[in-house]
This record gives sequence, structure tokens and C-alpha cells, in this order.
Amino acid sequence: MNKVGKKPWGSRTIKLSIHFWTDQLPDASNVDEKTAWLWGTIHLPRNKARGIGSDMVHFRGRRELIEKMQKILDGNKIKLVPPARQVKFGKIDED
Repeated sequence: MNKVGKKPWGSRTIKLSIHFWTDQLPDASNVDEKTAWLWGTIHLPRNKARGIGSDMVHFRGRRELIEKMQKILDGNKIKLVPPARQVKFGKIDED
């Protein structure tokens, strides 16, 4: 149970879920359970505490995965900033 004045569990984070599709893989008899297509969906679950509604985008490939991640963040006005330690030492690394 939360203490009075505390925000609910999970309200301090912004989550993105990446779902890789596994249906109709080629030659399914030789594919293990940890194999998936390099395409799927990115989900942004609703976060009432932060005023974020749910959203979802599809992606196909590594490059598009990053592009679509940025699209879902931008579309919901979510801004990412580097950790304070990196800013303090002038080492902002976006990769």
C-alpha cells in the first residue's frame, strides 16, 4: 500500500514495449523458441500520472525500429535528456 502523498507504483517511469512477431517463420521445424522476425510493434502504455495516452506503431527492421521509437516519443511530446553526469562532464553521447 502507498503512503499518503506518494505516487502510485510505476508512475515515475515512462514505458515502451517492443513486440517482435514470431508467426510464419521460415522452416519452422529448425527455428527455436527464441527466434523472431525483425519487425513488430512498439507500444506506449497509458500513464495517467504523466498525462500520456496509449499509442502503438509498427516497424520493419533495425533502422525503422529506432525511427519509429523516436516518432512515438515525439508524437506524445516525450522528451529524453542525457543523464546529469554526462552533461556535467560534457560527454553527451546520443548513441
